[in-house]
Amino acid sequence: MTDRLTVRWPDPLPFVGRAGRPLRLLAVSDEPDPSLDSAITRQRIGPVDLIVGAGDLEPDYLSFVADAFHAPLRYIRGNHDVGPAWS
Repeated sequence: MTDRLTVRWPDPLPFVGRAGRPLRLLAVSDEPDPSLDSAITRQRIGPVDLIVGAGDLEPDYLSFVADAFHAPLRYIRGNHDVGPAWS
């Protein structure tokens, strides 16, 4: 599922030097989103400043998403994130 949400942030400090541009985050978790496989979909989403992995996705998929959007990735491991891929 792809959805957009705008939140007013009370502290302007994180936005200094952005010339009014919002900070754009992409959050992914639990199951790969097949729509992100499409370059057209990624283009429609637009540039992303940070990808947040919120658990239960394979490292290869997280790497794919970060590479596809040319964005840094920060993640936390979920309760199913075990095994050799996480070694």
